[in-house]
Amino acid sequence: MSGKRKAAAVGGLVALAAVAVMAASWARQETEAGGEAAPAAGKVPEGWEVLDGTVGVSGFAKKARDPATGITFILVEPKKFQMGSPEGEVEGDAFADERPQHEVEITKPFYLGKTEVTVGQWREFARKTKYRTEAEETGNGGYTLNGAADNWELQKDAIWSKPIPLHEYEYSDLHPVTQ
Repeated sequence: MSGKRKAAAVGGLVALAAVAVMAASWARQETEAGGEAAPAAGKVPEGWEVLDGTVGVSGFAKKARDPATGITFILVEPKKFQMGSPEGEVEGDAFADERPQHEVEITKPFYLGKTEVTVGQWREFARKTKYRTEAEETGNGGYTLNGAADNWELQKDAIWSKPIPLHEYEYSDLHPVTQ
């Protein structure tokens, strides 16, 4: 598997994790406030905007936006689907842990970010919630790809705001967040 594919996979997983942390935070706040962990039919979390008046099969708004972070969310409806790589897929096009392909069922609707979480959106989330990543808490940093050796190395200074500390490239608030 190429280093680029590994980096893209890790970046994508980090972005999904960031959205999951934000959604879990919202659900926890709703529950602690005595509300329900999911919005009522046709509604969205308090403070969010409904983007198009459509309502999904589950009764939730299909598209919503959190004006505090600027993140647009899409409703994921309950359903069953096949997850993983099918048998016979060319080796190198799939990770070993993507097999065997199996059925997965989503039992409750949830919102997922329409695009990757950006550095600016993550910065705002971290500021408002005082959330710190494991790399920040422990001071151990994160893993970066050593392209020459085609392996991952722990870099003490690698965190979401500067994922490749030895690189001269400047990251803006519009870049996808990683680490």
